[in-house]
Amino acid sequence: MSKKQLVLIIQARMNSSRFPNKVISDLFMNELHVDQDVAEILAKEGFTTVDEIAYCAIDELSSVEDFDSELVDELRKRATEKIKEKESKIKEESKLSNLKGIKQEMIEQLNLNNIYTREDLADLSTDELLEMIELPKEEAGKIIMDAREPWFEETKD
Repeated sequence: MSKKQLVLIIQARMNSSRFPNKVISDLFMNELHVDQDVAEILAKEGFTTVDEIAYCAIDELSSVEDFDSELVDELRKRATEKIKEKESKIKEESKLSNLKGIKQEMIEQLNLNNIYTREDLADLSTDELLEMIELPKEEAGKIIMDAREPWFEETKD
């Protein structure tokens, strides 16, 4: 779940007395591309995340009075696709090859040291990186800071 989604859910729960389920239904409209009625029913039924829709028991969605089996299947399909899409995006963004200054031979050497993702690299100190690959200390520092860039983006949200 993204930080933005979490904030939306928290806001929805905090504002539930004034705007019951509004933020959550907006989330469903944006994430699942459903109309307002379907989104409001999902929120009213207690669903708060796309993950819940994708992974709940099929009977739970089928028991919603206004949902037929076609709609239930489509909701589950869309929720599952959204989760896979996000996982794929995260996986792609975490690749070492996406980092500035990283060459294929560096990636191979990092892999030999069990460093496979951007996050793995971000956890290293400059000295630890220099023990694994040979490059100037300043360049090693830049590579690590580039790997840590998502950490700083998360705090901006």
